Amino acid sequence: MIEYGVSGAEKELLRDVRSNGIPAERFQAISEEKQRLESEYSEKVGLAEEDIRREIKELDAKIRALRQVIEKESFRISEETRLKLVKIEAELKETHKVHPVPGKLISYLLARVKRYLKSRSHARLKAESKKEADRLLRNEYAALKELKDRCEYLKNNTSSEIERKLFPLVRQLGALKKIMVSNNYWGAEGELHVIEKLHTLPDEYYLFNDLKLELEEYITFESKKLKSAQVDHLLVGPSGIYVIETKNWSPAYVKKVFREHSFTPYDQVRRSSYLVYRYLNGLKSGGLLRKGYFKLASREIKVQPVIAIAGSKIPLEKSPVQVLFADSLSSYVLSREVTLSKGDVKKIVKQLEHLFPK
Repeated sequence: MIEYGVSGAEKELLRDVRSNGIPAERFQAISEEKQRLESEYSEKVGLAEEDIRREIKELDAKIRALRQVIEKESFRISEETRLKLVKIEAELKETHKVHPVPGKLISYLLARVKRYLKSRSHARLKAESKKEADRLLRNEYAALKELKDRCEYLKNNTSSEIERKLFPLVRQLGALKKIMVSNNYWGAEGELHVIEKLHTLPDEYYLFNDLKLELEEYITFESKKLKSAQVDHLLVGPSGIYVIETKNWSPAYVKKVFREHSFTPYDQVRRSSYLVYRYLNGLKSGGLLRKGYFKLASREIKVQPVIAIAGSKIPLEKSPVQVLFADSLSSYVLSREVTLSKGDVKKIVKQLEHLFPK
């Protein structure tokens, strides 16, 4: 089988992966990169835990040292305060020795004032000695609180701190895990599975992946305007032309789509198949006369719509659409009768290959 282009879902998926700073050039590299990141994370988690334990040990040592400094300074300040109080008490005793005598009334009054002031100073110093010590050591107490808070945080939030230290790695790993359960991932996996199965076809068959077609003007399909379509896979060969829409859906998603009667795979592949039909046959108006002419003429190029199932089964409908598991695609194609000559195949391929720049 000769192949043009690559899986569109894979291209979109890899763009998403690379936008998260994760190098990946192919689908298989995504799981390999996840394993590498998980291995790196496991290794770095151990190192981060050691760093945190080391930091806690250093913080405990700093806390003990700073407490000793505070205790020493508190003792020094208390001793200085005690000596000041002793001095004030001695001065107060001296003021008590002054008695009123004739001719020295002013000296006596001054001594009384001095005694009053010393008493107040003594009372204030004694009452506020602890506050004074705290004021003088406010920087040390602030530093101690900061150290204790940090130490307590590390002990109670080790896991969070590890996540913070490894944030770039955690972010990439989280993004990759999210991507690997996304619709894009399942879509890429399904399309690559279909491509792999079609590789068993002989070189008489040509596969066009992620084919984007646009007509020169709008046409009408099922009462709706249509001008362009994106086709997962277009297969051209002796047994005909196949527009293949790949679905790799979960059972829950299948139920959701068909329960809500939204745009189903049948709608999608009929739409794209009709546009391919019009594109290859060169029908501009699509009028009844022209359609009838091409149906009677041998030159009409027919298109078979196919839904390739790479995941859960979808409900079957009475429709020209063929629903097959991906593993059955090649045998189905080869079992059909030859409808196109080698010349026909070459002509159709020539119509399409210019859409894939070399």
